[in-house]
Amino acid sequence: MSLLRSLRANVSPLFFEETRVSRYVVLGDSAVGITAPGQAPGVVGSQWAPRFDAPGIVPGAHAVIYFGAKPETEAATFSVRLTRSPEHLMIHKFTDGSPHSWHQIIRPHVLTEVDNELIFNVSSDGRVTFSDVVILYTSDRLTISKPPVIKQ
Repeated sequence: MSLLRSLRANVSPLFFEETRVSRYVVLGDSAVGITAPGQAPGVVGSQWAPRFDAPGIVPGAHAVIYFGAKPETEAATFSVRLTRSPEHLMIHKFTDGSPHSWHQIIRPHVLTEVDNELIFNVSSDGRVTFSDVVILYTSDRLTISKPPVIKQ
């Protein structure tokens, strides 16, 4: 027993625990679908550019985005990117009118804790409805403080 105590006392300082939990952000407006170009909040011209925070994000970890897209016109083309990355997460041209769903990996160091902007851009005179946008990421916080919501 004393050997185990000795090992624990000498080895434990060499290791430490780090909190890692999965968190997700749901872009609330996307639950009903946002069509671009259109008149929905956050849509400017052919772009829908929602902003979101990722509290506690671990900068060196990958994240994943999930979303659905349905063309409202033939031959619609769209692209998706984050403002902090020069690369597009994806570019797609629809060949039919059926809805599709995607998941794409987001490289490390692209998302930050606050003020991320995701840009959905529609081109080729098309219209696309984006829905159910969810971003899954790794966080180093077990709990997240939220400001109180006061309703009158």
